[in-house]
Amino acid sequence: MVLQQLTKQDLIDKIGVMVLGLDDQGRINLINAKGCEILGDPSEELIGVREFVAKPVDNKTLAEVVRKVLDARK
Repeated sequence: MVLQQLTKQDLIDKIGVMVLGLDDQGRINLINAKGCEILGDPSEELIGVREFVAKPVDNKTLAEVVRKVLDARK
């Protein structure tokens, strides 16, 4: 039996919900495939985005808040 070695990123990508991590400066430092799907951007564009202040109640609200942050960067 061969065991597949999974990375932390492989594991969080398999979760069916958004996973988003922030560093101590409030920048996104971790996001999974579902989070990228919901937000509509690849992880390369999301990593490093500064924190956003909101208390989202659902994924749509969170996506709207992060979208505003990303749009403000342009």
